[in-house]
Formats: sequence, structure tokens, C-alpha cells
Amino acid sequence: MLIAVVLGLGLTSYIALSRNSLRMAQRTFYLNDATNLAEAGIEQAMYSFQLMSSGTSAATAWTGWTPTGTGLNDAKRTLTFNRSQNAVGTVKIFVNGYNGSDSDPYVIAQATITPFDGTPPVVKVIQVNIGKNAYWTNGLVGVNSLTVTGNTTQTGNIVMKSYNSLASSATVHAKFTTDSQLTSLSSLVVKDSSLTVASPNSTISISGDLYRGTNITSTPSTVTVSGNTYTDYIAVFPSPTQPLGTASSSTKKRTRTSGAGITYNTGYSSTLPGSSDTINSNDSTYYYYWSNRDITDLAISTGKTVIIVGTNNTKINLNGSSDVITVGANSTLTMYIDGNINIASRSTLTADWAGALKIYTTNTTTSTINANSTVYAGIYAPNATLTFVGNTTATANYSTTLGQADGRTLVGAFVGKNVTATNKVRLVWDSALLTENLGRIWPINQWWDMGDNAARTTIGALTGNFLP
Repeated sequence: MLIAVVLGLGLTSYIALSRNSLRMAQRTFYLNDATNLAEAGIEQAMYSFQLMSSGTSAATAWTGWTPTGTGLNDAKRTLTFNRSQNAVGTVKIFVNGYNGSDSDPYVIAQATITPFDGTPPVVKVIQVNIGKNAYWTNGLVGVNSLTVTGNTTQTGNIVMKSYNSLASSATVHAKFTTDSQLTSLSSLVVKDSSLTVASPNSTISISGDLYRGTNITSTPSTVTVSGNTYTDYIAVFPSPTQPLGTASSSTKKRTRTSGAGITYNTGYSSTLPGSSDTINSNDSTYYYYWSNRDITDLAISTGKTVIIVGTNNTKINLNGSSDVITVGANSTLTMYIDGNINIASRSTLTADWAGALKIYTTNTTTSTINANSTVYAGIYAPNATLTFVGNTTATANYSTTLGQADGRTLVGAFVGKNVTATNKVRLVWDSALLTENLGRIWPINQWWDMGDNAARTTIGALTGNFLP
């Protein structure tokens, strides 16, 4: 009997040990499984982001998700899975800025596995920060640096505002014409090196957000921000890729014959497309491939889509009131060039809205935009110094009468490697540019396991209490 008792005690202890080992092994298995489920939740959100990168509308890309939050700019979703040994897995996913409304969106996925044996649930939470990156996501970008200076009689001053050209219509863009259209959604980005306000009385005023890279350790006191300041900005601004083709593949071959301006073959005007030009039937676009050109005077007819590819130092050179590039109603003009951009005082570079006139340059020197010109455009020069020259009249006020001597309001989005501004310049970013998908990607900048208690306490605030 003693032997039986000893064996019984031993077997009982062995069974208890085996049961505990099984539970430990089971919870370890479920912890790994919960990690996989949380990562699957992240991938589910990233899939929808990447659909938008390829041009899919937010409404279609996020089918199955429920918009939530202020302005319904966030989204949530719950997925349920049957796991091994009759356990139930639940994944709750929260996405901040799912529709492209935020320049620094994030995704939080919480996976919970409830074991069949009544032991406590196994929970895994993962957060990723996504660096929304597109050509026109922000009003002004200095990829490397931004510097504001004044002169002997006037302080330097950048004022950044925004408006939405689609505010009164879902399909028809309205031009910026009055300050009553202004909103506070603009943003300024300085990614790599320095943010400098050089003269003592100069200022930068941002009606919106400021994004700084991690190498920029402080914001000058003369920079005022109505929104938030983010200090961990990460993004990529690649050199623009020109469409493939050569001058011989132009819709109509046009060559520079002499002089500094656009010179067409005899019999052609400066209006595109010409009467004998043929449209590309694949995408309903007129293509022109030019070499070694100064583009100084150009008009796009109503209802046309035109792409110009310029090589061998093809540049935009608008020298005054007689130099005009205009895009007709319901038309778009996209220019890929390798020369610099010069927009002098009283020049005109304009379309119905900034998204209808986009300029990409691979040039590495200096492009200059005079703020006393009329500009509705997106200008992307990530390898060049982009210089804004404001009015030197100290008493002049900002004006929405673009093209006047004291106008100093430029509408669109502007990207340069090093951005400099002298005197007073006002930039108005059109938030409708967020619908433009060119160059848009959502790379994952940060990924971490919210495993500690301190991190877990922030989840409710980050997700509108969707996650506990």
C-alpha cells in the first residue's frame, strides 16, 4: 500500500507537472499565434494603403472597414478566426488617417486568443507608424533644409495657409480667390539637416503642422505652428522618372530651331495639341518629347491631357508678364524636365487648380520662383535648391489678387532639396492634392510591440477607445 501511495503521489505530481507544461507550451504557442494574427491585421491595413498607392479610391480600397473618429478620417475592423484546439482568435485593427487625410498615419492591431480550457486570454498588440509619402502631400518640403532671410529694409516671412478646391463640389475644382477660402491644414516638412530663420525679425507662420526629421533637434522660436509639430518625420523623395520615349515618338515632332524661347516648326503655334497632332489611344494623352528647350510660352487647349518630356537641359524660363503657361479648363499638363525653373515677377504659370499643372525636374542647380507671379501648380524639384523671392516693399500686404506687384501668394505644393525664401511669401496648399496618387506610397517607418504596461495605457487614447 505504501508503494501504491507513493506511486499515486508521484503520478499526481507528474500529471500536474505535465498539465502545467502543456499549458505553458499551449500559451507559448498561442502567443506566437497571436503575434502572427496581429501582423496579419497590420498587413490587412497595409494592403488597403497600397491599393490607394495604385490609384484605387479610398472608398474601394477600404471596403469592409468602418470609418470612425472626428471627420470619419480613421477606420476600424474586427476579424475572427478559429484556431487550433478550439481556441478563438479575435483581431481588432485601428487605422489613423486611413483615407490619406493624415501625413503621419498609424495602424494598431490587437490580437486576442481565448484558449478552450478557460485560462486567461493571450493578447498581442503591435503598432506601426506609416510615413505617408507623395509628391503633393505637403504644402512645402525642404528635403534637406529650409532657410528664411530678409534684407536691409524688410524681414523675411513665410506664411503657410491652405484651402480645398473641392470644398463646394466633389468634381469641380474652384480656384483660390479670397481669404474666406483659407483653412488650417497646410504643412511644412524639413527632413534631413536644418530649419533656419536667419534674420532676427523674420518668421515662419504655419496654419497647420510642422514635420521635422530626427536630425533637426529644435524649432526656432520665430516659427509658429497652429497644429502639431512632429519630430520623427521619415520619407523618401525620389528623383522623378520620366515617361519612356524620344523626340521621334512625339505626337508631333517639334524642334528648337533658334533663340531662347519655344520655336516650333513653321506653321505651328504655341497652343497644344496642334490640329494635326494625334492622341495616344491607350491613355487619351498627347505626348511631346523635346530636347534642349526653353519653355517660355505655352497654352493647353480645353479638355486635353498633355505630357511633355524635356531632355538635354530643357527648362522653364518665364521672364515676365509676356511669358505665360496656361492650362485650359478640364485639361492637365504634366512636364518632366531636366533643366531648372525660372518664374520671374509677373509671369504666369496657371491652371484651373494646382493639380492640373505639375512640373517635375531632375535638375540639381537652383530654381527660382518670384512670389509676384501668378502660380497655380505643383513643383517637384527634390535634387535642386528651390528659391522663393518675395516682394521687398515693407508696407505691402498679402493679396489674393494673384499676379499683382504685391500679390506674393503662390498656390499649390512645392518640393525642393534646399528651400530658401527671402522677404515675404505666402504659400497656399490645396488640400485637394491629397487625391493625387502620383508618387504616393505608405512605407512603414516604425514597428514595435506594445508589450509593456506604459505603452498599453496609451492604446485607448490612440484608438478612440476602440481598443482597451
